[in-house]
Amino acid sequence: MKLSIIIPVYNVEQYLQECVASVLAQTYSDFEVILVDDCSPDRCPQLCDEIADTDNRIRVVHRPVNGGLSAARNTGIDIAEGNFITFLDSDDTVKPDTYADNMQILEKSDAMCLEFPVIKDTGNKKEEIYLPFSGNGYRIETFHNWVERDGFVHSYAWNKIYRRALWKSRRFPEGKYFEDLATIPYVIEDAGKIIVTSLGGYHYNTSNDKSITQTPSFQKSQDLLENTLRLYSFLRNKGFSKADTYQLYMEAVDRQIDFMRAGGNIEIKHIRPSLSDILNSKTAPRRIKACALSLLPQKWFYQLMKRI
Repeated sequence: MKLSIIIPVYNVEQYLQECVASVLAQTYSDFEVILVDDCSPDRCPQLCDEIADTDNRIRVVHRPVNGGLSAARNTGIDIAEGNFITFLDSDDTVKPDTYADNMQILEKSDAMCLEFPVIKDTGNKKEEIYLPFSGNGYRIETFHNWVERDGFVHSYAWNKIYRRALWKSRRFPEGKYFEDLATIPYVIEDAGKIIVTSLGGYHYNTSNDKSITQTPSFQKSQDLLENTLRLYSFLRNKGFSKADTYQLYMEAVDRQIDFMRAGGNIEIKHIRPSLSDILNSKTAPRRIKACALSLLPQKWFYQLMKRI
């Protein structure tokens, strides 16, 4: 079953070849690589063509105008020929055998989506590993399970493999930042159930200072806050409890603080955490923040937080 690997390319000259090499080294071979050059200003357009000449499974699309990450991904989705789709950012890599191990599981299941581990700061003392499933092998989750374990905190597009049918009517929002959060939770809800595994891994590169997440701005802060609040409202309207969505609400509080530091106004609805919420907070800073949120008027709380 063919896997379409969509790689948007923009201003990643020093990373692109390593990225594609990590795909070509995979033991799973029934794939196509779609390199979407989003009018990159460096040598990436030429590199894409040179790389494609080395393997007939690689296709290159040179977009006529720069449209951003969402537009580049959407271009790849539009022309993908595989039964399955996955995404790979062009400054990242995938661990050996990631696609073989996980495609084997997905092909034997009727699940529409599979999620695999993420490794940040690979080989660094600050290395972080996100394991959607901490046991050996895999398990099947419902959308409700995914929300209960705070899967939305890791709403990444790129550590998942999807049946192409999930993208029949879904696309990333163009002209917006943090498009993953605006898209992936709703794709997973469409899927109904998701396989989560401990196999393979996506190596997320945090050293690229030109990446979207490394260059803050007012618009990025606003888009992240709006996407978080939209997801919170969506889940509450779907019947998820305050307890199930507490972590997401506190994520929204953090995004509101960042937005105010960038010069924005208060957009979040004020909800006081309960004592059980405070006690169940996973970190001391979050417990302190929740205590302050429960005691102070909303305006005072955010005025205080934005100065800390």
